[in-house]
Amino acid sequence: MPVRISDFIEASNAAASFDALCASYASAIASFGYDRYMYAMMSYDPAQEWHDVPSIMRNYPEDWMKFYIEHGYMAIDPLRHVAFRARGPVLWDTVPKLIDLTPEQKSCLFQGTESGLFNGIGVPFHGPCGEVAGVGIASSEKNLDLHPTVVSTLALISQQFHTAYIQMALGTLSTPKVQLTQREKEILLWCSRGKSNWVIGEILGITEHAVKFHVANCIAKLATDSRITAVLKAIRLGLIAP
Repeated sequence: MPVRISDFIEASNAAASFDALCASYASAIASFGYDRYMYAMMSYDPAQEWHDVPSIMRNYPEDWMKFYIEHGYMAIDPLRHVAFRARGPVLWDTVPKLIDLTPEQKSCLFQGTESGLFNGIGVPFHGPCGEVAGVGIASSEKNLDLHPTVVSTLALISQQFHTAYIQMALGTLSTPKVQLTQREKEILLWCSRGKSNWVIGEILGITEHAVKFHVANCIAKLATDSRITAVLKAIRLGLIAP
């Protein structure tokens, strides 16, 4: 019997560990016939360095994941590309209609099906700092019911899973990886609005040399190579909000 959304919300909020949360999620989607999932971060996230690995948690077939990694599919996976523009769940078989696929991307989709991942659904998650994550769920059985209500229900369950996971991950963090002074934040904020060092100095009542000094500190702390990339990273980290 399909799990009720309210029951999953209660179970996911009560999960005491990542493993328990993932087990609860796996059980919930399995009640709809979906026995496979892969949860991944597809862009930089201030909580974890998750974007450099194929997935955070998964139970996809290991032979498929080995093939996926060996062939560099992480960089070209069309499902990951679609996640950046999608506002809701995406059926895998509709992806060719959404973006122009290269031969390699077509092969990626084909090989996924050949590995036993059927009736695929991708659910993207867009975070407050610009980060993008997503979950891909699939079934080992062909021709499951893909009624819009079922798809929407699975998307809601997946969103709750993501929310619970992120809250748990953030709770394990002690201090931010990057800490800027209030003055540095002020200066980056004005940089984000296109102000020159001289103008920023006039606004804040400090010398142009002092502004250059603070900008250089920001670039170093954020491990970037220019004021533009420093501003972009500060926004992604939630350090400034232009």
